[in-house]
Amino acid sequence: MTMKKKPSILVKPLTCLTFHCFVSLHFLFFGHVFAQTAVLSGGGDGYNGLGGALAVSIGETVSGPFLSSVAGGVAGLAGVQQPIEWQVPGLQLKAHIHYLNAVQSPLPSVLVQLRNSQGQQVAVGTTDAQGTANLGMVMDGNYSLVISDNRAWSGVNGTDALLVNRAYTGLSPLSGLKALAGDVNRNSLLTNSDALLIMRRVSGALASFGTSADWRYSLSQVQVQRQLHQVEQTVDVDALFAGDVNGSYVPGLAPRSQWTVLENQGMIESKEGLYEIPLSLMSSLDLGAITLSLELPERVQVHGVRCARPEFSGGLVYHQKGRKLTVVWYGLASWMVEEGEDVLILEATGDAEGRIHLDRVQSELANGWGEVHDNWQWSVPYLRKEGLNSWQVLAYPNPFQSSTNFHISWPSAGRWTVEVRDIAGRLIWSKNQIVQGPGKSDLQLESMNWSAGAYKAECVFEPLESTIYNIAVRRVLSILKKP
Repeated sequence: MTMKKKPSILVKPLTCLTFHCFVSLHFLFFGHVFAQTAVLSGGGDGYNGLGGALAVSIGETVSGPFLSSVAGGVAGLAGVQQPIEWQVPGLQLKAHIHYLNAVQSPLPSVLVQLRNSQGQQVAVGTTDAQGTANLGMVMDGNYSLVISDNRAWSGVNGTDALLVNRAYTGLSPLSGLKALAGDVNRNSLLTNSDALLIMRRVSGALASFGTSADWRYSLSQVQVQRQLHQVEQTVDVDALFAGDVNGSYVPGLAPRSQWTVLENQGMIESKEGLYEIPLSLMSSLDLGAITLSLELPERVQVHGVRCARPEFSGGLVYHQKGRKLTVVWYGLASWMVEEGEDVLILEATGDAEGRIHLDRVQSELANGWGEVHDNWQWSVPYLRKEGLNSWQVLAYPNPFQSSTNFHISWPSAGRWTVEVRDIAGRLIWSKNQIVQGPGKSDLQLESMNWSAGAYKAECVFEPLESTIYNIAVRRVLSILKKP
């Protein structure tokens, strides 16, 4: 009689299994122990792993020690008679943080905390050079992200104020994170108050946005929910500085100041300690926003800045600290500036001599749509104390009631011009004359029909021959009409 050899392993369908093995699975996670019980058909030992899913098929096992991925399963000795998916709650969670600029710059050295619904910290990590923070194994659930970045506030200027104002007026709406960045006072509204706050802080007149933080993030809540075969979850977070709605900031890029002398535009003298200094553009362009960082000569104090064309002015803020003057302006409409046209007027006092310098890195010009200009150049007069035999203009009487007189003297052949403007910059009266040599003249100015108030008289002398006054000389007088 032929004897059949008994197989070493008896394979039965899953429905014929006669026993179950209950295995406890333990996780060590940030000092907390989580337990999960798995029911395995066909026997097997406990699994000590880091979480995730163990997928096995016929012929594979969950018995014995193993080192491979928790998602793929391993070959073993004791067969599993049907495919089985061992579900383990939790995922390896990572947060990737980058700045919402043109190149999506990663933000390294950012502290990221994960908190549960009770506000307790369950995970923490710091972003690496690629802007990624590893928060470790996190169980399924809903969490909040708390992000801390110690970078100094940067990347904001008058162009951003223009864009916020355009959004407020409906010309070019902002949405998403850019709208959150524009809402610097965090009242859930975009208004011209936000634009003004941006301008004040850029100029240095405001140190912060009050209780409002300097960072805005696209994500503050995270849901962790493991899917089939998933072992890792990465959340992407966009970031912007409060106010930087056009994303001009580039992390790690801190160029040094580039101080340049502004182009020469004649000379302006001060005898009575008063300057009215025009800043002009050397080329024609569409102007919508200005941010200027200027260095003044010693002993010059600016007490007023105005737009040379009041009809275009939408907002203007300036602040002086020591010799540094910052001016921030945006217009209500695009201003097509002509070559050599005065744009801003600095009203200053002092007794100084020298040139005005500009920091090219900290200064910016944009058009009416908020698009930044690359090529531009400013010009400004040389500041000078009044010398002997120089161009002089005196007003008497001053204050006056019905009329006043201008006493004018000039040192050489040339052309002199006197223009009187009201406080809004409108031209009220003008006179000019070409002279062939040194001289003087008295002009009577009838002002019976003028409104009471302050006026500015700008006086310019342009020499026609080569002398020490071979550049134009400007003088500004304040005159006051009594009621």
